[in-house]
Amino acid sequence: MELASTEGIHKMPGRRGGSQEPSWFDQALAAFQEALELVDREKDPGLYGMVLHEIADVHTAAGDLQAAATSYRDAAKYKRRSATRATWRQRWSPSAPALSTRTS
Repeated sequence: MELASTEGIHKMPGRRGGSQEPSWFDQALAAFQEALELVDREKDPGLYGMVLHEIADVHTAAGDLQAAATSYRDAAKYKRRSATRATWRQRWSPSAPALSTRTS
């Protein structure tokens, strides 16, 4: 299992932005939430899972491990769904090569 790196987290600006500007956390989270809204989770569950993984990484970097864990779990669910579909397509798709019947 790959864990998000927290290397360099102490160099990042604070999670909370000033009154004039949103924090890096708010900006990153807003960007990934917007990306999530653009992906159809039913048609492309793998991509949806990837965006959820990025959201989890942002939560991890900000130190919100509970929110990160939730997003990582959701990401895994969608990535598994994508892998299942890909396997099904490879085995049962009309464009898949036909099984040969070999006779000796």
